[in-house]
Amino acid sequence: MHAVSLQWCSGRNISPVLNTTGQPADRTRGSALADRRTRNPMRKTLMSVLACAVCTVPAVAADGQTPTATTSQKAHAARYHKHLVRKDHKLAKRKAYLHSQRVKRNRVAIIRSWSNLKLVHDIRKLRRQTLGPARFPWMRAKLRRISRCESHNNPRAVSASGTYRGKYQFSFRTWAAAGGHGDPAAAPGWEQDRRAAIALRRWGAGQWPICGYR
Repeated sequence: MHAVSLQWCSGRNISPVLNTTGQPADRTRGSALADRRTRNPMRKTLMSVLACAVCTVPAVAADGQTPTATTSQKAHAARYHKHLVRKDHKLAKRKAYLHSQRVKRNRVAIIRSWSNLKLVHDIRKLRRQTLGPARFPWMRAKLRRISRCESHNNPRAVSASGTYRGKYQFSFRTWAAAGGHGDPAAAPGWEQDRRAAIALRRWGAGQWPICGYR
């Protein structure tokens, strides 16, 4: 058998090729690269196709302008704007309730002309003003555990003695100290969340000796 030596090209091992006499054929760098191109004749074509794919531009309309939004996109945008208007007006009514005020009659007509960005900013401001500390996710999670333990999330729950009332079983004294008015069980659920968050932030979970530490 003939001793066959391996030749290297660009750090890659090239398998030896025998000539017609059975001796190893001499292969230079140029011949190796030529053979590599011969083994892959579609290489140049594929590279040109990839280059064209990278350089593609988005299609434009026949008049040279970019395509406009479709009917479904416009309908979705209209529904989203309507949702923001309803949410903003709902929070505005809550704010008026807290301050014993009334919402303007033409407020809905006014905010309908607002942009979505302006509505989102106003909703965030109203959430801070109406929910208070209850707007934070960690606070809402804590309040859910307390209300589930105290009253099974029933805002109209009243204890057997009638002393503790509402979703968080407030006493009249604690309810008034947290800024509430009247009967805790008669207040809306979102206001009870607000008062409970205020009490939890001011005095801690000790207001609920059993459920506050679960």
